[in-house]
Amino acid sequence: MLTLITFILTISIIVLVHEFGHYCVARFFNIEVDNFSIGFGKVLLKKKIKGTEFCLRAIPLGGFVAFSQAIKEKSNIAFEDAKLFQRSLVILAGPLINFIFAFLLIVVIVSGTQQRIIPTLTHIEDNSFAESIGMKEGDVLTYINGDPVLSVTEIQRAYKEELIQSIQLNREGKNLSFLIPDKSIDDMGLYFFPNKQNSVLVKAVLEDMPAKLANINPGSIISFINEKEVLSVEGAVDIIKNSPNKEIVITSLLNGKTQTHTITPIIQDKKGIVGMELKSNMDYKDYIKSFKYNTLEIIPQSFYKIILVTNTIIDALWKIVTGKISLDNLAGPISIANYSYDSVNAGLISFLSFLIILNINVGLINLLPIPTLDGGHLLFYCIEFFTGKRVEGKKMLISQQLGVIFLLLIFLIAVYNDILKL
Repeated sequence: MLTLITFILTISIIVLVHEFGHYCVARFFNIEVDNFSIGFGKVLLKKKIKGTEFCLRAIPLGGFVAFSQAIKEKSNIAFEDAKLFQRSLVILAGPLINFIFAFLLIVVIVSGTQQRIIPTLTHIEDNSFAESIGMKEGDVLTYINGDPVLSVTEIQRAYKEELIQSIQLNREGKNLSFLIPDKSIDDMGLYFFPNKQNSVLVKAVLEDMPAKLANINPGSIISFINEKEVLSVEGAVDIIKNSPNKEIVITSLLNGKTQTHTITPIIQDKKGIVGMELKSNMDYKDYIKSFKYNTLEIIPQSFYKIILVTNTIIDALWKIVTGKISLDNLAGPISIANYSYDSVNAGLISFLSFLIILNINVGLINLLPIPTLDGGHLLFYCIEFFTGKRVEGKKMLISQQLGVIFLLLIFLIAVYNDILKL
């Protein structure tokens, strides 16, 4: 019941924001609006305000704004009688306000207390360039190419592709400088939190699963998999996940003794699992520092974050279209309901972050040039702009019917994926 409530709350917020964008711009141009509905199907609640009937309906899977064909006030106009730029702005306002709302939520989050990973070196790769010039675990990077660095994220963002010429670090209160012969940060053999030798702890092992059958016990440290050093939980999980039905060799430490386990991950959701729960034994308090952005930093940081999230979602959508990501990864209403419940349980920031992702998703998907979506309407308006003629009603109706069929198929695939996960 709580999952259903959080799902309805989440979807209602997204839909309300989206349809409110359409409604506000329509009213700004004095376009008559008959109905503003959250949900579909039977009307549960309704109230008429200034000629528009606001409704809450039984099926919380979307919403709509219905424009009037009959003019009730002389100062108003019908949507179809509006100018091309007016109709275009009304349609564009829905996706646009989803982005604006997401940006405002990011501003709220960025305005609060943030956490940064201190650029402390937690591991130096054997025979690496960093080792050859004398860099050591525990050193804290303070400057790169003469510019101050405050966090690992900052290093990964600013120096992912830029070549490094110099590094300054702090070692036990002393400042040390190193000249670098144009190396990228990835080529130097440096690791930061949460990467560290012997930091992956087996918290629990499930009965009758491969890990248990291979005699891996709680309290063990996973040090190597297939002779590759394991430095983080994520690294260990990635190897196991990508090895379904493939034999792997895990080296563990327990009470100072080294053990070797030959194990074959079983398949679950097309990924390998062995039935053990892993956690990092590093104390995050030693590596993470709380801080707040000053007033001048909040807006630029918010813009950066919304661009980052948007680019990530666009990349994922493109990979789905090109087949690089399977349609099995599409999530339907059941998954969204579960994520909503989990995000609410995790706290306000988690829930707001989930709303940000959903708003950007809704904004982007609605901009796709698929008939029945906002992007489909904008496509018709582009044709009208270049040809000087509106798309004929029959052609538009057929294309919209095809669009509905396509979207219904995508929805059914997403629901099917949800059922498989259950």
